[in-house]
Amino acid sequence: MTMRICKAAAEVTGASEDISELRNLAVLKMMQCETLTETMNVMISCLEGLFGHFEYDKLSTRRLVMSAKAIIEKRAHEKLTLSDVAAEVFISPWYLSRLFKTICGTSFQDYLTNVRIDRAKALLRDTQMPCRAIGQQVGYESPSYFSKVFKQITGMSPTEFRQQC
Repeated sequence: MTMRICKAAAEVTGASEDISELRNLAVLKMMQCETLTETMNVMISCLEGLFGHFEYDKLSTRRLVMSAKAIIEKRAHEKLTLSDVAAEVFISPWYLSRLFKTICGTSFQDYLTNVRIDRAKALLRDTQMPCRAIGQQVGYESPSYFSKVFKQITGMSPTEFRQQC
């Protein structure tokens, strides 16, 4: 059924490459489902993604971005990419990137970075965890890269930020 719907959507929208990618993601996710409820939820998410390709009203696109933002909020501490989040909301990475910039006024990566840095600021203020551990907890594997990004965003190093709090 999902294959038929995706084929029809590709014919209607002309976005066969995006729809094909969406179909493949849906099939992979459905193969991992253990219950009928899980399968139905995957199909519903897939349909929402399909509608995103030809339904451009602000409400539906805002819901897609809100879903993507919720995934970022929940999983910002992980190694998270635009492709990962796009797969979760069943739209192409290109389309999610475009929606993010249009609706949020910022790029996906900038939003993810800001979420991570905001969490790092809270941990620097509220705990005595070492900066290295904070960087890792908020999603940066390299302590030096964490410090570099933190300084770019805040204008000060994590240590300087902690001292000012």
